[in-house]
Amino acid sequence: MATHELDTLYCRFIDHVVNRRRLDHLDQFLAANVVEHAYDITVGIEAAHRTLARWLAAFPDLHLVIEDLVVDGDRLMARLTASGTHPRRLAGLEPTAARVSVPVFEAWSVPGERCVERWLQVDGCALRHQLRLGADPRATTSLAWRPEVARRASALCRHLGSLENLSPTCSAPRSGRSCVKTPAGGRN
Repeated sequence: MATHELDTLYCRFIDHVVNRRRLDHLDQFLAANVVEHAYDITVGIEAAHRTLARWLAAFPDLHLVIEDLVVDGDRLMARLTASGTHPRRLAGLEPTAARVSVPVFEAWSVPGERCVERWLQVDGCALRHQLRLGADPRATTSLAWRPEVARRASALCRHLGSLENLSPTCSAPRSGRSCVKTPAGGRN
């Protein structure tokens, strides 16, 4: 898949599946046997569907904004901001009705037409703090507890630091739902 096709695929995933709640379109973006590395490791599109559905149930107004998006071959890394209100229970966290805005990191491996492996890291410390909950020893702002994510992020950042012309980036503006192309290294 070409660089511009991969960033477009990811932007469409964020826009259509997450921000517009079209979980029925998940199979257009994720392979049937997708492996997800998040708080737990899950395999399969049905597991991905359940995980996303739980988050959308707990944060019904959840909205993701792509802050940075970098594509290198068949790999993609994104820095996002997730915002929403927490009126329902999530993974043992009682509803707080608090409004949150937390950093998210995501990486994809897309050797074909769909993502076969995803790494997702939500800033658990920021989330618990904004929900006015106590500290969770498993929640961390660093990626140290997810060494495979940290290794990939470090390797890609080193590689990208050596490139002069980065691939086009895509960002979803804060005021809208759609992804907008920006020039290499550009910002909206």
